[in-house]
Amino acid sequence: MLKLNKMTDYAVLLLVDLFEDKGQKITVSELALRTKLAEPTISKILKQLSKSGLVTSHRGVYGGYSFDKESDDVSIANIITAIEGQMAVTSCIGHDNGDCSLESNCRVSNNWNIVNDAIYNALNNIKLTDMTLDNSCPSANVMVEKMNKKIGAV
Repeated sequence: MLKLNKMTDYAVLLLVDLFEDKGQKITVSELALRTKLAEPTISKILKQLSKSGLVTSHRGVYGGYSFDKESDDVSIANIITAIEGQMAVTSCIGHDNGDCSLESNCRVSNNWNIVNDAIYNALNNIKLTDMTLDNSCPSANVMVEKMNKKIGAV
């Protein structure tokens, strides 16, 4: 089963919260009150998001974190990569040649690359904006419709 870790789920939650106060500095303490997440967890996630350029860190007494981007510029794939690293459905995806002992005999590695690319592209088309909408994710709905047409589903 493909499953995102909790930190990625929390990162999306924090980014949506920061987006709602776009450009304003919000402290970790305030985010903890608003999201009910633990402060150390929030700090860890925000450091990773800041390192990836998805949020801006403001130091000092009046510091905090802010979201200064357009929400359409940030995809779910960007967030996953910031928190979990490169997306890969199998351990051989993304490795340099020679890292896998089965590579010379593997008949499916190219197909796994195709699957990995399809998942990445689908997640890259879902934007943070989509996650801010209540009970609707237009980009995801469009992707599902396209996939259903491609596989012949009704």
